[in-house]
Amino acid sequence: MAVHVDKKMRLDDNLNQGIQRANDLYMQKTSFLGRRQKDEADQISPVLPNMRSVSGDINHAKCALLLQVLFKNVRVPRFGIVSIDGSSKLIQSTVMHMYALNHESVPLTLYLQLKEILGVIEDANTTYKFEKLDTICPACVGVLQHADGCQVIDPIINKLETENYMATTYNLSLTLPTSMLPRNHALALHVYNKLVEQGQSAAVASMVRADLLDSKDPIKTVLAYHIKERYNIQQVVDSPLKMTVVLDHPETVGDHVFLASVSSPLMKLVKQRKKGQTFFTGDSRVTIVEALKSLPDEEAMQVTKVPPEPATTTFDIKVELLHDSTLIGGRYIKLSREYSQTPWSIRGARLTDFSVSESIGEPLKKYFKCDDYKFSTAGREDANVRMLGHGRPFYIQMVNPRIPEVSPEMYVKMEEEINHSENSHAVLVRHLGRIQPADVKIIKEGEQTKRKTYSALVWLSTPITDELIEKLNQVGSKEFIVSQRTPIRVSQRRAHMVRPKTIHHLSVSKLPAKSIGTDENMKAKSQFLRLIMDTEAGTYIKEFVHGDLGRTSPSFASLAGAAADILDLDVLEVDLVWPPHTAP
Repeated sequence: MAVHVDKKMRLDDNLNQGIQRANDLYMQKTSFLGRRQKDEADQISPVLPNMRSVSGDINHAKCALLLQVLFKNVRVPRFGIVSIDGSSKLIQSTVMHMYALNHESVPLTLYLQLKEILGVIEDANTTYKFEKLDTICPACVGVLQHADGCQVIDPIINKLETENYMATTYNLSLTLPTSMLPRNHALALHVYNKLVEQGQSAAVASMVRADLLDSKDPIKTVLAYHIKERYNIQQVVDSPLKMTVVLDHPETVGDHVFLASVSSPLMKLVKQRKKGQTFFTGDSRVTIVEALKSLPDEEAMQVTKVPPEPATTTFDIKVELLHDSTLIGGRYIKLSREYSQTPWSIRGARLTDFSVSESIGEPLKKYFKCDDYKFSTAGREDANVRMLGHGRPFYIQMVNPRIPEVSPEMYVKMEEEINHSENSHAVLVRHLGRIQPADVKIIKEGEQTKRKTYSALVWLSTPITDELIEKLNQVGSKEFIVSQRTPIRVSQRRAHMVRPKTIHHLSVSKLPAKSIGTDENMKAKSQFLRLIMDTEAGTYIKEFVHGDLGRTSPSFASLAGAAADILDLDVLEVDLVWPPHTAP
């Protein structure tokens, strides 16, 4: 069969009617994506979407593979050189039109075989054949050519099998070689010129230069089909498992650079260096597309190759998988004065051998098979401060978990393992359980808005008398505000400012006799007391006690009328409902 090109009286009208009808039916039929099993017998539309609805790449018939996903029983030739008696003609085969120019295969548009729409005239004397293309497609640099082949599909399946995520869905992000944009533009210009030379109307010739959709859509559909067939996992836009497929073609990576040197450039490259590497910015895909649209045809013929030169190498592929983090909430109790909250290092040297975050995070990693974890808390205590009472609220972010969901019984098992580990003398956990991302704001707000209770062993420079105890307790029976300049000990990592903080309650008491000996004279001259404080979150307790060289005012020392220092500090309570699943 061949399209009768000698008489164009019906072809233009038929093409336009076919395009409009194809677009209308395509919008109706896209609902078959992902559920082809429904009404398989009636899935074939009388027309096929034109290439504007199917693919942004006009040089290769592989975009017709989209039909195999939409309509299971459509059989399309894969790709080929089309020849009719050795001459170059506009021809139709099964589901596509091909335009053969000097043995370069260029699809003009895609259709089902509909005589009444396309005006097809059967010619018994015409023969045609398809031959496999061994060369690399000059416009898509092999991307559409191999979209459903082992070069693309196998690395994806291998990555899925190696990582072995417990997931039933994924969200695919696809990046194509940038060189496809200028190459498609150059090839479209080439075909347009050829069609005009052979007498085609401007309407027909302009079809190859229409604003085409990005090739990513049909390629993603083809990939989704094969991934579902081979790995039984479904493409879903909001899936927590993110698959990133990057197709790169180093040989043609600079094909678009000429756009920066045209007479009226829309694309301006900026050279930058970072970490010893030189790179350019200003050449986003959107910028390249707009620059190509504004490029006059005459200038394009001068500044770049039309048609594009054939590629000699195929593209590279990189596949990455990343699952949304699993968030676990709980409370920890720290019984040691030798554990920092997180690993504490200065210039590569650790100042503490152990940390709370490692004591909790390391045992959890194996349950979720994650890459890493991030530990966050409602405030923090110094390494030499204990966290007692009900414990400090925390959440831990399990990064890229292969096992994102576990049963409630597993959380109980994790809690028991941590509480019976070699670090259980120092770190215990309570109420481990799954939390949602929205719950994190409770921790963030709690860092600065909740109340905290402390117990401190304080030394005074003068003996402690009953009168002094009564005086301090009277002051602490009412709320008062202290002004704290940024403490000296944290000035290198905290903003320099004055922070007003509320002391909600304060009480002091003498230490029990057994803690200071039995000698009556020693007890009378005791200079140690127990200080219990209920304060606003964010109060620097150590600085409040000794005054930090006058940077905190008033301080406990100024209230007592003596020099003061803090010997031991414990956090007794953090007033926060956490985790959310423990709320009454």
